[in-house]
Amino acid sequence: MPSNAPKLFQTAVMRRGSTLFPLLAVFAIIFPAVAFPEDAAPQRIIVSGTQIQGSNLTEPRPRESEFFKVNHAGFMLIDNGAAYYLDADVRKAPAGTNYVRIEFENPKDKRRPFVSDMELTADTNRVRFTSEQVVGIRNYKNYSITVKVFRKKDDEKPIDTLVQPLRAYVDTTTGEVRLDKRILPK
Repeated sequence: MPSNAPKLFQTAVMRRGSTLFPLLAVFAIIFPAVAFPEDAAPQRIIVSGTQIQGSNLTEPRPRESEFFKVNHAGFMLIDNGAAYYLDADVRKAPAGTNYVRIEFENPKDKRRPFVSDMELTADTNRVRFTSEQVVGIRNYKNYSITVKVFRKKDDEKPIDTLVQPLRAYVDTTTGEVRLDKRILPK
């Protein structure tokens, strides 16, 4: 499966019966404002781009497919950039191992998404897909993450497809990350 993705994509997976969830870092989720734990500043900040309780009613709603139910999706601020993320529960565990292809919209060329692949096993009950840093994200523009499930790695036709639209509240077009002023504390 060819990939035009920059470097390696990271995927966190929670396994059924496990108390350990290998998160990428400590997260604070930004909904209408920046949220930081009182005891420490987060290493990563998540800016939600999907509708949650109390958020902008015009934001895209979390989607569902046969295999996944999106909790939220958006952009994660990392280092001096931003990356896509999608957090979802697994609704239907496969009988064996299925393969998942995640396509993150490329803001510079929609026809060439950033692609990552992973295995989906029967003991997986939650996933978080993240991309590497993405340049060209424009504030308040809608983007999408597509998740396709295949029975076999070499199959061309997916057995399930989830398309999650999300709104950007970050901008990476100038070489630095800028947050939308509407989500910052006053």
